[in-house]
Amino acid sequence: MLRPGACDLPYYPDFQQWGFDSDNIFEQPLLWGHITAEISAGRPFIFSWTPVSASASGNTTGIQVTQPPDVSHMLVAAGYGVNPASGVEVLIVLDPSPFLQTQVVMVPFADYNGTSGNYIHFEDYFNIRPQN
Repeated sequence: MLRPGACDLPYYPDFQQWGFDSDNIFEQPLLWGHITAEISAGRPFIFSWTPVSASASGNTTGIQVTQPPDVSHMLVAAGYGVNPASGVEVLIVLDPSPFLQTQVVMVPFADYNGTSGNYIHFEDYFNIRPQN
């Protein structure tokens, strides 16, 4: 049974069911150069994270923190750039929500990789490609 605010379908993506393969790494975020190469090649990637605390004080992403701190949340990184206001490298991310419209937000690279202290990085699915 889902708890209020929990992800709508907590599980891992089943790429094979949809005719795709992917690579993944656990507890080691992609480096900036790998991110830019993936996205520039037309391959958005999926990552999961959890806030350090349920309140996520210092959260600069604009992503609403609704899941318990022991549950990770998956997002889709579809772009990258530099925040013109801060000069910080950012990922352009699609943040799915079970009952709201998917939001497009800028996630600072330091939040994505966990070095900001706001989030713990869990897993990346990248090199997503059609099965041969």
